[in-house]
Amino acid sequence: RRPIGWEGAGAARLEDPGLDGGVLETEGPVFVLLRGPVGARIEAGGRRAAVRRDVTERADEGPVPRYMDRGVAAVLVPEGGRVEVAVSGADAESAIYVLPGSEAIWEAHAQGVLRLVHYYQILNIVENQRWAEELLVDRALTINQPPLWSHVLALSAALVDPGLRGAGALMLWVLLLLAVSGVRLLEVLAPRAPWSAWLLPGALACVHLKLMAEPASMNFPDSLYAAAFPAGLAALALSARRGEGAPRFGLIAVMAGLLRYPGTVALSLAAALHGLLWRRAPRRELAAAWGLAAILAAGLGLAAVLSGQLGDWLSILWFETVPEHWDNNGEALPLAMRPLAFYGTWLKYTGGGLLAAAAAAAFDRGGRWVLGSALIYSLLLCTIDHLSTHYFLPLIALTGVAVGAGSAGLSHRLGRELLPALALAGAAWFFLLGTCDPALGG
Repeated sequence: RRPIGWEGAGAARLEDPGLDGGVLETEGPVFVLLRGPVGARIEAGGRRAAVRRDVTERADEGPVPRYMDRGVAAVLVPEGGRVEVAVSGADAESAIYVLPGSEAIWEAHAQGVLRLVHYYQILNIVENQRWAEELLVDRALTINQPPLWSHVLALSAALVDPGLRGAGALMLWVLLLLAVSGVRLLEVLAPRAPWSAWLLPGALACVHLKLMAEPASMNFPDSLYAAAFPAGLAALALSARRGEGAPRFGLIAVMAGLLRYPGTVALSLAAALHGLLWRRAPRRELAAAWGLAAILAAGLGLAAVLSGQLGDWLSILWFETVPEHWDNNGEALPLAMRPLAFYGTWLKYTGGGLLAAAAAAAFDRGGRWVLGSALIYSLLLCTIDHLSTHYFLPLIALTGVAVGAGSAGLSHRLGRELLPALALAGAAWFFLLGTCDPALGG
């Protein structure tokens, strides 16, 4: 045995040079796991399991996507003693592990050796990869989610790596885009913001990374979707100031909707709030957004009618919009209690930055607009019956800019410097010490 992390947890990798099995002495119940290619098999204590692409855990669901080309198979040996382990179909990159209890499972997870991921989260991860892979072969459009992300992920799969390594590399570039978009919005709204404010978009991009990595959501569209929010607000502010550039806002708003369905609506509401605060109706910007959205909707609708898939598309749209978010958790909090849990989680993920943003917004119209845009969008999210980490990503990105823009309006120099510095410290605290539920994904 080669211990994994803290030896007291009991998690270990079994040395097996031939990758064909051996004898294991155990003191009680134990999981024996094989990580290897699809089709590899393990037998331990008379029980068998195989690595499969699609696994049926519930008969009414049928086969559910589980892995691409490699995965994990596990057997539970219920009694201790001498256990015969046999392996077939393994390759040079395969490995055998033993986990004698829950502490061992979480220790292997914490060390990044074997990640514990929710059943349906695995489905989400694999579906994203399969759709991207299929776009390179024979698929024209993703219909089970807004279609834009699959095309972006397909480029990464083709040019970098077809698996999660390529998706992870893509996410790092998107995180850079997210941070730069936040800095750009801050530059537009408050070019004289204190020095610590300029670090907030990058610091909260690190928090974003943690919230995507812990539940293994690296190949989800939400990182790029979050980047669309500060980018869209910056385009809107520039359009209002210069009287030109409305098509840029319209394009970003529609692209946000092609990543997650609420995107176009959320940015349109942000445009309406901007109009109220600056007493200027955003007619050109909204016309650009909804004009382009209407053209795309008409084109996609026509394609659906001609292909005979309109009914399927509408049923998928309904499921992805309503049951997936408001009827997907048998242990959900009562509706009246969900907002309290939601805003408490938002506060935690920003390390208290939400309070700093609320305080700063009182002193600057730009800060009020950015925070108000996030709050309006949050009114939809706070009633969902589960708190997936990626729901908070656009809100976190806007929180940092709201702190920076709002603090620029403070007349007292100490307060102007101190408020974003406190928000920065809070973000660093959560990134280094904070926790999020690794099971919360799709």
